[in-house]
Amino acid sequence: MRYDPEKVATAFQRLFRTYRFVEPDEADDMLRVYFEALTDYETRDIEAGISNMLAGRAEGFNPAFLPPAPLVAKVVRDAMNARLDSEYRKRLGHPALPPPDIPKTPESRERVRALAQQFAGTVDAMRTPDAKAEDYKRQREAAGAARWDPSMEPGPMSFRLGIGDPEGHDGDLGESRRAG
Repeated sequence: MRYDPEKVATAFQRLFRTYRFVEPDEADDMLRVYFEALTDYETRDIEAGISNMLAGRAEGFNPAFLPPAPLVAKVVRDAMNARLDSEYRKRLGHPALPPPDIPKTPESRERVRALAQQFAGTVDAMRTPDAKAEDYKRQREAAGAARWDPSMEPGPMSFRLGIGDPEGHDGDLGESRRAG
């Protein structure tokens, strides 16, 4: 059934139960406004939208306050769009392509390997001197960065960057060292 008012009312009562300050008379008026705002949606979308609100998955919803009808309609529309997208993807679901019927002999593998090596050589030959210089510069920078890596063990070419005072005298501005 497209729209079941009883199921929708039950879903809204679940939402209202989370807010203790809703008076029964006020809840009836709110229900009428919510019903009016959601007449174009299916019951399953309304239930999904309210479940998203209760689970905290709805965007723009502040759980501290009872949501106004337009926000509830937006959350329900988002749930409907998610359902429709899912159904569309299922309809499009093409079966996976079968594996190719290409025999892989040692000769064919060797031929592909030779073509790949030839291609790699061609690409390297096509590189400009500027690109080669940039590669060399990047390699040098990486080597320099590795040499000054603070996580390295102390050694002849390492630098350890200390943050804070290892003895725990952070606030004394070196007074403990002068006194000691």
